[in-house]
Amino acid sequence: MAFATNAGDGVQIHYEVEGDGPPLLLVHGRGWSMKDWYRHGFPEALRDEFQVILMDTRGFGESDKPHDEKLYGQVQFMDDACAVLDAVGVERTHYWGYSMGGKLGWALAVNRPERLLSVVIGEYPALGDSTSDEDRYRWEAQAKLLRVGIDMYVAGLEMGQGRLPEYQRERTMALDPLALAAQQLGNFYWGATEEQVRAITLPMFIYTGADRVESAFSNVARTRESAAMVGSATYRQFDIQGHEPTFAACDLVTPVVREFLRSAAGAGYSLHP
Repeated sequence: MAFATNAGDGVQIHYEVEGDGPPLLLVHGRGWSMKDWYRHGFPEALRDEFQVILMDTRGFGESDKPHDEKLYGQVQFMDDACAVLDAVGVERTHYWGYSMGGKLGWALAVNRPERLLSVVIGEYPALGDSTSDEDRYRWEAQAKLLRVGIDMYVAGLEMGQGRLPEYQRERTMALDPLALAAQQLGNFYWGATEEQVRAITLPMFIYTGADRVESAFSNVARTRESAAMVGSATYRQFDIQGHEPTFAACDLVTPVVREFLRSAAGAGYSLHP
């Protein structure tokens, strides 16, 4: 089990590496871990062509789980990703993030483009430099539930969605609720101006599932609007219903992403045909 250290605050970040080829960093969604990429077969589908680098973000998986919301800002997350790349010996990488991992992808594309070759973002919009009332109420409400207990948080989810699939329920019940609450409030320390987003020149592939009623777990319309701001971005909507089912559709999404990464290959890398 490998770990990289964030030099700024000492947080330990768990990572794993699979395969050889151009580097591709995979970053999971909120409440998930790198295990979810494995669960749906992504490393196996990509490691024949890429050096697949997976990381558990702070607060999740085997990485450290601080309880201070100020340790979950975009600077800390970006430094975590760069620490992992440094530990692996990678200067620049292709990046694929889903949900919260997409949030980090936007931040890196705006603030650390020199570490990236291209960016794939699944179903997460670029956060603005000011927090909307809708997002503020949602993040604060979730943090309050989590501070009562993880069982209350799960009950809140199931009130809106019905009973979670068993593996999702077990995964959520195993989370550190205070770390997850801190992560929710840490969202206030993220964001970029529209001007900064429009200035992105990296090749980007941004995708969502099908349009559906917006909720805390559905950012379809907002993600599409963000994609339209970036001249170098391609947007694709897959005919899949649901936030996690869109992530899980490895057989459908991976071939499309693979073709994008081949077209975006640069910096002296040669991808296999």
